[in-house]
Amino acid sequence: MNSKEIEGVVNTFKDSGISKLIYTDDTCKLVLENHQDSEKKIKPNNQEKIASNGDESTIKSKMVGLIHFDNNKVKVGQTFKKGDTIATIEVMKMETELKSPHDGKLVEIFAQPESIVEAEQPLFSMIYAKEDKS
Repeated sequence: MNSKEIEGVVNTFKDSGISKLIYTDDTCKLVLENHQDSEKKIKPNNQEKIASNGDESTIKSKMVGLIHFDNNKVKVGQTFKKGDTIATIEVMKMETELKSPHDGKLVEIFAQPESIVEAEQPLFSMIYAKEDKS
């Protein structure tokens, strides 16, 4: 890695909220740790939360990676059917789809598009569709 690449990784790491990052290749090993935030804070993205009078569920990341979602499709108030792809999480150039666990509507989005997310980090809050509480 050259100094520009390291600087880019460090800046991305600072803005990501990740507590630890280890990068290794044939020429170097880079370990970054953030000890300032002992308790992780979830920062909602800039979309407002809509009022909900139904049961809510939280959709969490299954792994550490870069989250991608279509801003035209993923918005507060958007409805999804069970199994619809809400976002993808990229890890080492492989993408894993994050699917809706039930029919429902997004009421809050915690993740920023194109940001690094941690395993078990809450990404979305959804209310169940009236007929689906499975």
